[in-house]
Amino acid sequence: MKKPTTTLLRVSLTAAIAGSLLGVTAGPASAGSDKWGAIAYSPSTGVTGASWNYSTDVRAERAAIDSCDESDCRVLVNFVNKCGAVARAKDNSWSFGRGPNRAEATANAIGAATGRHPVIKHSVCTD
Repeated sequence: MKKPTTTLLRVSLTAAIAGSLLGVTAGPASAGSDKWGAIAYSPSTGVTGASWNYSTDVRAERAAIDSCDESDCRVLVNFVNKCGAVARAKDNSWSFGRGPNRAEATANAIGAATGRHPVIKHSVCTD
């Protein structure tokens, strides 16, 4: 009885060591392939900041806020494996859009605007 248990344990340990040497970790298989982006804006100044190709939404959002470089920056849109865009209307209202390419993301941001004469302020795509 002891020999099969030892053999099974040896196989499990070998697989675990091989996995760690190859950089395999527990978690969703697609986690490494998703690329996140985000666009942040400052409501007081209209300054925007963006990020792209981050491994998580949290990292992308933090990078967008950091690149906005205003104390009141906040994320308006995040996206994964696609594009995002933000627009600002004459009344200073903001809207955003996502899409599989920059043209669709910007069209969606303008289409979502509640104010008149929205203008794209920032758009960005992941690779």
